[in-house]
Amino acid sequence: MAKRIIAALLAVAMLLALAACGGDGGSSSSQESSAASQGGESSESSQTSDGESSAASASGDLKEPELVTLDIVTMASGKEESGIAEVEEAMNAILEEKFNINVKLTFLPFGSYAEQTTLLLSSGEGVDLMAVYMVPYASCATSGQIMPMDGLIEEYGQGIIEQLGWDMINCGRVDGELFGLTQGRDLAASQGFSYRLDLAEKHSLDMESVKTLEDLHDVLAVIKEKEENVWPVAVSAGENIRNWD
Repeated sequence: MAKRIIAALLAVAMLLALAACGGDGGSSSSQESSAASQGGESSESSQTSDGESSAASASGDLKEPELVTLDIVTMASGKEESGIAEVEEAMNAILEEKFNINVKLTFLPFGSYAEQTTLLLSSGEGVDLMAVYMVPYASCATSGQIMPMDGLIEEYGQGIIEQLGWDMINCGRVDGELFGLTQGRDLAASQGFSYRLDLAEKHSLDMESVKTLEDLHDVLAVIKEKEENVWPVAVSAGENIRNWD
């Protein structure tokens, strides 16, 4: 039964990622979904996919003979959450038909998420799927608190492989084994540097040509040489440059 549950759970992971990406009034999204935590009867879990639709491609042999409930833990925004019951109900309507499983969603406050999930994992309380966020992911893996899923994603997660690609999937490896999946949404994030247009124009700096850190070094070297009282700055841990105005 455990492997059938595993096959179904990857479908849940994808659905949960969508459900958790609401606005401030909804639950915030998780960064990594770990395969399973130690201690639950159904603590090995995953999903089937065929490249078109991971949930819709479930074959009959993955449907549980008896209704199984999967415990899923993720984070909330910290505000009053609305619509959780409706989301859970909608997910269960799909998952029960396809796999004969239900999900029980537990949302923990963002501010105390790391503390509460650390206690949860240490206690050995059974969890089928959880977001490992601001928790020592590698330690969870090496201590056996979460379980590897290499064979499972190869057998049941072809749609995930197609959508994420191995470069993203391999981010979840610890000592060569895959323990969790990152979300494809992170590929949409962009990074960059702010600069003063007046100084760029003053020193005829072509900022459109700055594509690498080496290019940036050359620009900063010009500023250092020609602007006595100007220094480049970067935010440190916990700071947000947008707060600097």
